[in-house]
Formats: sequence, structure tokens, C-alpha cells
Amino acid sequence: MMDEQSVGDYWFKESFFNEDPEEKIACYDKILESHSKNPSLWNHEIISLIWGNKGIAYSYLGMHEKAVECFDKALQHNNFDVDLWCNKGISLFNLGRYDEALFCYDKVLDIDASNESALFNKGLALAHVGNHKEAIECYSKLHRELEIDNKFAIIWYKKGMAYANLGQLDEAQKCFLRVLEIDPEHGGAIENLKMLKRKMKKNG
Repeated sequence: MMDEQSVGDYWFKESFFNEDPEEKIACYDKILESHSKNPSLWNHEIISLIWGNKGIAYSYLGMHEKAVECFDKALQHNNFDVDLWCNKGISLFNLGRYDEALFCYDKVLDIDASNESALFNKGLALAHVGNHKEAIECYSKLHRELEIDNKFAIIWYKKGMAYANLGQLDEAQKCFLRVLEIDPEHGGAIENLKMLKRKMKKNG
């Protein structure tokens, strides 16, 4: 009969090789059960990892409330893990809890001011609450500090949308044109450029 350490190791390996989110969650529950019987088996870093991975599995299933609960459990063991804060923010965003999501992204940026995921997702959340100027600042910081101007069309696209929402049509047009330089078949950029041209012609 396996001892609790062996049981935990077995389920840890099972969770690693299993690709089904529901089965992963079942594995994590087995590990946490063995930990509850003998808390000395795993250190805080490992337990934080288990709760965090369980949260990711729930987020894949679209169960974001449960995901947030798991990320909170993980953060109790490792409060300075930027991935945990970012993943929690993404789940909160998907729940429409934008202010709470922004708090999470700011926690990440307090630790790592150039974190790509936090800057991008903070921009998305700011746009959803109508703070388009601040959203543009996030996207601009991504371009400026991380030198990714020619890599990610999505950032230029979101930046263009923010400018369009502010009525800054010339700046929006520049962003959408940059998108098409990177991805000539980007449907959103093509449609928004058509719409911008109609607006500019009407205003012209």
C-alpha cells in the first residue's frame, strides 16, 4: 500500500500527463487530499502550484468563479506569483468584474512593470470600463518598452479600437494599417478601416 507521499507523487504525475481539464481537477483534488492528511508532505510553493493549476483547469472549462477561488487559495501560499495574479485577473475579467481584474493586473505590474500579459489585459479591462486613454497607454507601453511593434497585430488592433472610441480617427487608422502590415487578412482591421473611411469622408 502506498504512503501519502507516494500517493501524492502518483497523482502529480497523472495531472501532468492528463490533458482533460476535468480529469486534471480530479488529480489535483487527490493531491490536496493527501496534503490535508499530512501537511508536511508538500511545501507552500508546491501547494500554490497545485491550486493555481486547478484554477487554470476550471478557467478552461469556463468555470471562472471556481477558478478565482482556486487562485485565491494559491495566493495564500505565494502572494508574489505574477502568473497567479494575472490568471485571477483574467477570470475576473471573464466574469465582468473589471475593477477587481484591474486590481490584479496592478499587483502584477507592481512586481514586474513590463509584464506583457498584465499590460495587455489591463488595456482590455480599461477599455471595457471606458478608460480608453489609459488603455492606449498600456498598449503604447507594450510597444515602447518591449519592442514588439512588428510582432503582435492584436495589440495594434486593440489600440486602434481605443483611439476610435475616443474619436481620434487618424490615430485609429494608423493602428489598423499597422495591423494589416502584420496580418494582411485581419478581418477586424479591414472592416474598421472601411468604417473609418466612411466616417472621415462624412466629417470631411
